[in-house]
Amino acid sequence: MFFSKSKRDAKRIRALDKAKFDNILTCSEKMNDHAIRNLIVTLGKPIQSDFILGVCEEGQDARPNLTPSEFFFDDIVYSYSYEDLKATEQSKHDFPLSLTDDLVLPWPWSYNRYIDAVNNYSTKQGKPWQQDTGNHYVSLWLPWRIGFVEGGNHSITAGIMAREGQLIPEHVYDMSFLFDRIRTDGLDWYLNEKKIQPVKRYQTAAIFELGRKLTEK
Repeated sequence: MFFSKSKRDAKRIRALDKAKFDNILTCSEKMNDHAIRNLIVTLGKPIQSDFILGVCEEGQDARPNLTPSEFFFDDIVYSYSYEDLKATEQSKHDFPLSLTDDLVLPWPWSYNRYIDAVNNYSTKQGKPWQQDTGNHYVSLWLPWRIGFVEGGNHSITAGIMAREGQLIPEHVYDMSFLFDRIRTDGLDWYLNEKKIQPVKRYQTAAIFELGRKLTEK
């Protein structure tokens, strides 16, 4: 009885998330490029906040690395090669990232380093946030403008929480080529038209397809 109820609940939640996904894409049809970019950031902010708050709410190592595989789906790493990345790499100085306005995704994991960072980095505390080029390592994915943090998670988290700071990403990749290989209908992810994984967050599925709309526009 309990198992059947759980399955029904899971189906109901999946159907609700699918409806939200569809509504987001329908709504985006009436938006210009700038509005779609704002929508992408707004959809991603709850995920950013969840990962930033994890160590505060639940303690040490509360969240996994917030990689593209965690954000989108596990097998996305098998959909492109190093050669693909190098062929689409852009000049990093053309794409500065704002910790206030852009979707930058750190994953703080150490409780003590988290406390130390948020207690020290902000203009109001006398130490304005500045990029540390030896520590801060971010890969920016276009067309979404998502910054995946690969180094400096705790100090970048402090900048986001203080609502200040700008950084130059280490690498900038135009990942638009993925739209020829990957799609999602809000329920599942498809790689080369093969269903490979259920959608775990309707928000990131919607973000992926909103990127396609930006490319088509």
